[in-house]
Amino acid sequence: MKNRGFEYGVISKCGLVKQVNQDRILINIGEKQLSEFGMFVIADGMGGHDWGEVASTIAISELEKWWNDTLINIIKESDNMWTSIKNSLLTEFNYINYIVTNYKHRNIKMGTTLTVMFIYGDKYIIAHIGDSRIYIRENNKLKQLTKDHTASFRKTRSSTLNDSSINANNKLTQCIGINNIINPYVKVNNITRNNMFLLCSDGLYNYINNKHLENIFITIKRNTKLQEIVTKIYDIVKKNGAGDNVSIIVLRYNKSF
Repeated sequence: MKNRGFEYGVISKCGLVKQVNQDRILINIGEKQLSEFGMFVIADGMGGHDWGEVASTIAISELEKWWNDTLINIIKESDNMWTSIKNSLLTEFNYINYIVTNYKHRNIKMGTTLTVMFIYGDKYIIAHIGDSRIYIRENNKLKQLTKDHTASFRKTRSSTLNDSSINANNKLTQCIGINNIINPYVKVNNITRNNMFLLCSDGLYNYINNKHLENIFITIKRNTKLQEIVTKIYDIVKKNGAGDNVSIIVLRYNKSF
């Protein structure tokens, strides 16, 4: 799919083992003064029966409201936009966590990861909790931008793809819906012309070799259709068993700097 500033491929599937896809994706594109801005989100729900699906749906629904009711006003009116977006996103994460954790009063335990990327002009902001991921392609390398909220990631303290060794069954140390107090990871940085991004749930990176994934991204050219890349990656995951829900967004920002 392609807008003037953004090009992306997207897929979200059950995989080969699970019967229900508890992942949810949100992609919103807006415009200000002929310049586009975009928000890209993955939420990977967890919980018995359909409750993981409920948690991830709540997260996406509330972020959709945030986009329509809050973010647009910040972009139009704020003199310190990036600080305002950062603070507002943290408030929104805490509000979503409050909604989901309140299900405990009904003896329902559920949770979701939540990974958000917002891009405008020459900057991006990431807000993240859980073990879904965002990678960036730069200098022919694929580098992990987010930090997994897992015990093994805490031990490795690594943010590079090749050094990451997250186990599929590793327990989350943070996510939406488990604890009343959360500490999301937030990062603001600049975008350069040749940057590309990958957002994914753990159902991707637990079923594809790290170097194989990096090699796919190295070969992407400007005329490569990103939906074809997403389909190619998912086909590899299926061949490797696809034991979890799989959600993938491959993103290129075409703004001239």
